[in-house]
Amino acid sequence: MITDRRLFGYLSNLKCREILEIHECWEDSREIEPGVRLYTVPVEHFRGIAYKLEFPRGITITYSGDTIPDPRLIELARGSTILIHECSFPADKLKGKHTSDEDLVRIVKEVQPKILIAVHLYPEMEDRVDELLSKLRAAFDGEVYVPKDLDEIEV
Repeated sequence: MITDRRLFGYLSNLKCREILEIHECWEDSREIEPGVRLYTVPVEHFRGIAYKLEFPRGITITYSGDTIPDPRLIELARGSTILIHECSFPADKLKGKHTSDEDLVRIVKEVQPKILIAVHLYPEMEDRVDELLSKLRAAFDGEVYVPKDLDEIEV
């Protein structure tokens, strides 16, 4: 039961505190249900965490969260079925601890996911989605998606 309203008050507002089980993760691995394993590693972005879910039959989903290109994430994501990775800015407008389009091209060349979903695009990157798609499709043989808010991708 979550009791600290200062940290988790929004969960009370959503009326879901009673059905959630929360565990603090940093660099960890745990079975979250039979056959499903969660891996976490810290990434470079103000206490950022990357996640990898491993399902039966070798299906894996890795989510970068906000981060600069981070070797810990690349190692975690290597060979993932699906990589969900931020791509906030074009390289010529990169700000903060984020990943640029050119960074993401280098990452997917190394990780080689079957499916890449580029997320967390700032307006500067949203104006260049066609260019981003071209660069990513040239970088590896997997499928590439750049969804908009509330889009659904069925895999």
